[in-house]
Amino acid sequence: MVIKSSFSVILCCSLLASVFFLYEISSRKLMVVP
Repeated sequence: MVIKSSFSVILCCSLLASVFFLYEISSRKLMVVP
């Protein structure tokens, strides 16, 4: 139970980080090429 919960938390954090990273890249590309 504890291992599954910790794994789910890590998975959520990684997903949020990936989404934020993609958002930063897209915003930079839009700023460079309007």
